[in-house]
Amino acid sequence: MVVEGWARKKGLGWKRLRFGDAEGTQTPEGVWLMKPLGFMNLSGEAVRAALDWFKLEPEKILVVMDDVSLKLGQLRLREKGSAGGHNGLRSIEQHLGTQSYARLKCGVGAAPERMDLVDHVLGKFGPDEKEVVQRMITRAVDALELCEHEGVVAAMNEVNREV
Repeated sequence: MVVEGWARKKGLGWKRLRFGDAEGTQTPEGVWLMKPLGFMNLSGEAVRAALDWFKLEPEKILVVMDDVSLKLGQLRLREKGSAGGHNGLRSIEQHLGTQSYARLKCGVGAAPERMDLVDHVLGKFGPDEKEVVQRMITRAVDALELCEHEGVVAAMNEVNREV
């Protein structure tokens, strides 16, 4: 939802990429946005294919992800770190052989009692959550643009102090 929001803000359309199982688009400033199309726990395959195609090191990417340990709407930006139980990050780390890549964590909150975690993460937000989610997407797009122009560390100082 975040990378789609950034593409929409820039008036960009998506196309199937020639490498990996993903769609992508490029901003006028040259930043590539990519959405892996496979299962989240296999997303490392698409990320590895993109790095190989563009001949980039992992330190040059930023992964946008959901995070059930953050309350709905909260953002957390990191330069690197562990998978922390996130299957998508685990896949990326396996395929890249490192934890040294930036990630923007977007809080979706914990699964309600008696709800399967996968169902929670892949489910739709409720009507009472839509406003919080839209604000989070807007703030996340702003954070990505700040990363683009000022770097991850400067963006971390801004994003991580917000509550």
